[in-house]
Amino acid sequence: MLTLTYYRRHVYGEVLTYLAGGKAADHVRALTGRKTVTRCDRQALEGLGFTFVEVSAFTSEGGSK
Repeated sequence: MLTLTYYRRHVYGEVLTYLAGGKAADHVRALTGRKTVTRCDRQALEGLGFTFVEVSAFTSEGGSK
């Protein structure tokens, strides 16, 4: 099972979903050309067998919010 960790951030009134890190996340970023994933991206990745686990934005990339 392939797992992608993500966190959500409010940016200018929008809720954006960022991948938290790891090799799989790096490959998804390379494929999409974005740091964020859309609902359609997530559905396609789930169709390929990925699962998503939400983490805190503070712990996701070693920085603060």
